[in-house]
Amino acid sequence: MEIMQYKKQNNMVCVVTFNNMGHYCGYVGVNKYHPFFEVDYQDLGCGISVHGGLTYSGKEIGGKDIADGQYWFLGFDCAHAGDVCSEDGIDAFGDAVYVWTAELVMRECENLASQLKKIYDDCKSEILEIDTVQETMESILTQLLELGETADKCEDKADGPIKLSWYKFNVLLDLVISTAMDAADMLEIIRCQEQGKK
Repeated sequence: MEIMQYKKQNNMVCVVTFNNMGHYCGYVGVNKYHPFFEVDYQDLGCGISVHGGLTYSGKEIGGKDIADGQYWFLGFDCAHAGDVCSEDGIDAFGDAVYVWTAELVMRECENLASQLKKIYDDCKSEILEIDTVQETMESILTQLLELGETADKCEDKADGPIKLSWYKFNVLLDLVISTAMDAADMLEIIRCQEQGKK
């Protein structure tokens, strides 16, 4: 196996190799923050579009760890029917349809990297939304505790302050329930996405 091209893009690495069987392969490595890190390519049900479909996943390329285990590579090959990986066309896998060069394989890697970046960005957006919900809930719960303390202090006083405190308590309690339901909806979306990978 020979590495023909190596390029970094969007916190990923794109790699083009030419193997001993006489055809090109393309790989995109994602880091540990990507939702597909250490996920087998056969378990991804996300509609990734790349030449011939994904045919590989792992931390090594051609049996070599070229990135010290920092990346999980998703790869495709150019050994499908109609693929030509040499200018003279001798190594055509069936009737010539695609005449591949290292540059064209890199372009396909960049296309794959763009799709993987979008998946990462979408996932990051959902995580930020969940973080916002968590912060909101923590703020509301803090207010509930403060109101609870206020109500305790007002037990020996007129009904007005107590009723007001419990009114605020119930309003905030409704907010907690509503926010919790929003969080549950978000978690359900992520759970469905996780199942979609399987």
